[in-house]
Amino acid sequence: MSQIPWQDGEFDIVTAFETVYFWPDFVNDLREIRRTLKPGGLFFICNESFKSDDGEVPHQNFVNMLDLKMYSPSDFKVSLRESGFIDIEVKMKGSWACVLARNGLERGEIT
Repeated sequence: MSQIPWQDGEFDIVTAFETVYFWPDFVNDLREIRRTLKPGGLFFICNESFKSDDGEVPHQNFVNMLDLKMYSPSDFKVSLRESGFIDIEVKMKGSWACVLARNGLERGEIT
């Protein structure tokens, strides 16, 4: 995730299903995703498990065994905002979290 082999502004949408747990540098990896999105492009994250805003982590045994990095709804919002995304929505249902964000860069500003 840290060096995606696609050109700047290549995609309209990028998805990440059950993968962000393993990304080595979350904010910088989000910036790399944003780089590959067209201005206004969408990024969608879907995780079966997430950390609550009060720090509670479900399935702690799996988290420990697999060395998963867990993110709360607030973590997603702050990290996405910091990496240049806008219009961030986080929806939870049961143990699932779905996150939708838009590339906040204007046309011609891909960096």
